[in-house]
Amino acid sequence: MKYFVLFLFIFLLNNSLQIFLYLINMSSIRRNNKIPEVFKDILREEDFKKSRLYTIDKMKLNAFETVIESCVMIFLIAFGFPIIERFVYKILTNEVFQGILFFFLVGAIYYLLGLSFRYYATFVLERKYEFNKTNLKLFVSDQAKDILIAVVLGFVILFTFLNIIRISNDWWIFVFLFAVFLVIFLEIISPLLLSLFNKLKPIENIGLKVKIEEIAKRSGLSISNIFVIDQSKRSLHTNAFFSGVGKSKRLILFDTLLKVHSEEEILAIFAHEVGHYIKRHVLKLIFINSLIFFVMIFSLFILVNSKVVNLAFGVSKFYSVALYATIFVGSIMSLLEFVYNSISRRFEYEADRVAADITSKQIIINALKRLVKSNLSNLYPHPLFVFFKYTHPTPLERINVISKINV
Repeated sequence: MKYFVLFLFIFLLNNSLQIFLYLINMSSIRRNNKIPEVFKDILREEDFKKSRLYTIDKMKLNAFETVIESCVMIFLIAFGFPIIERFVYKILTNEVFQGILFFFLVGAIYYLLGLSFRYYATFVLERKYEFNKTNLKLFVSDQAKDILIAVVLGFVILFTFLNIIRISNDWWIFVFLFAVFLVIFLEIISPLLLSLFNKLKPIENIGLKVKIEEIAKRSGLSISNIFVIDQSKRSLHTNAFFSGVGKSKRLILFDTLLKVHSEEEILAIFAHEVGHYIKRHVLKLIFINSLIFFVMIFSLFILVNSKVVNLAFGVSKFYSVALYATIFVGSIMSLLEFVYNSISRRFEYEADRVAADITSKQIIINALKRLVKSNLSNLYPHPLFVFFKYTHPTPLERINVISKINV
């Protein structure tokens, strides 16, 4: 009983923290109703009010979703997972395929639970604030593709994972190596996966293309191509990012980004991404993620072999024990996500510094301001929310730091 109580305590502690953070973030937004001085040249009162309401509505939705998911998970932890274990044991004799079916059924529950929230976020919340451009046909198509990819990749991953465990006593070593390989492999094929959902066209603005290539060449960065993605068919949010690794690396620009920003601002945004490349942030994050995988998988190994889960929850099959252990270890790691996020925020400052060297401080500041306006960014997040949840510094923090850079 004590292990059952400890398990639920850690799970509820993590979820309660998430809800608490959403609530204090809403409180911070409500308390601060004046536009920061640095944004007064680009934000109207109407824009600022809209951004505050947008963030509050998102926090409400996130908090409500966390409450519902917590209630469903408590039921599954206490009763549901053992029932699913007994069901798959009755209909299949091969333990590997039992495990695959077990995880697929659990995944289906999670998917259906989240589907209503995704629908609401897309067609109610995002439409309310004039971001959404997705129609029902596109939404259904995206969901179908998500399911197909999840089933194919899920089957391969689970089949490999469960067979490794079946043939090796020291399975955690091989699972860890497989997990690292999988992360790198998914990064390599990310351009292919992206093309399943969006049309990627070579950039048509030759002048901008040449300027981007010049910055890349000066920085020693090799880009196979520069593409514009048709994000506007789904949303008016803006972004730019790298996809793929090595020779397959591509620069992806949202078409919405090209419509909102000037050429010099787009170059500044690209220069920021170049900063991540120059500072080897991707490689560093792969190393950090590998350490996280190592800790998680070794912890799972210890917990599974301890028989604690078997005694606490009355399950006997490895796959169900592994699921309980994953939820427990995942809850602990989630409580510690602020460590990873603090490193990520530091990397963003470093990339901003490189971008300031390549372009100029003022251009980067202008680009950040326009990103804030076009994405209705929250200008007054609670410090604790930033500490635990933000992978990027707040726009105001970034602008203040950039302003002090000596270039």
